[in-house]
Amino acid sequence: MGHDPRPFAGVFVDNQGKHQGPTDVGHLNFALKWSILSVQMAHNFENLVSILGGEATLGRRSIRTDRDLDTLIHEGLPIAALDHAIVVLGATQRAILDGVGIARSTIRRRKGGKGQRLDLVESERTIRLGRIASLGNEALGSWAAVGRWLQKSNPALGGVEPISLLQTDVGAREVEAVLTRALLGGYS
Repeated sequence: MGHDPRPFAGVFVDNQGKHQGPTDVGHLNFALKWSILSVQMAHNFENLVSILGGEATLGRRSIRTDRDLDTLIHEGLPIAALDHAIVVLGATQRAILDGVGIARSTIRRRKGGKGQRLDLVESERTIRLGRIASLGNEALGSWAAVGRWLQKSNPALGGVEPISLLQTDVGAREVEAVLTRALLGGYS
């Protein structure tokens, strides 16, 4: 009887059920997964810049890396970037600002000033919102769907609204995990 290779977790199993050792199948799966993930991350970065109003709103000629974003966070994002994200998500300013923990009074005061920039913490929270929205756009299919999803209690998150978890990095990782499962066809 001939060899009947069936891939199983990176090894071949012959027709008697004996493992025949490691193969390139596992490596191929890893390489393919890494390739898909790399493309996904690049696309999410483009979506992130887009939801924040693009380079014109962000006030920089080139935003290509996380280092560029880090510099921008330290400089302070323009308030217009946060406003753009709110409009694109189809949510109310109140829902988004309360959700990510940015005081509406602070935004009003900053809009009246001449700098019109967010501080470091507010900028970081805005980037966090953008990253989650970008992933959500991939997983749910539209910015409007993300806006609705963020404001609806979610059983996978213990019944809380995903937007309420975006005040911290730990909470955002929980939301990201749920969206990643949705992207891969799992429970979200």
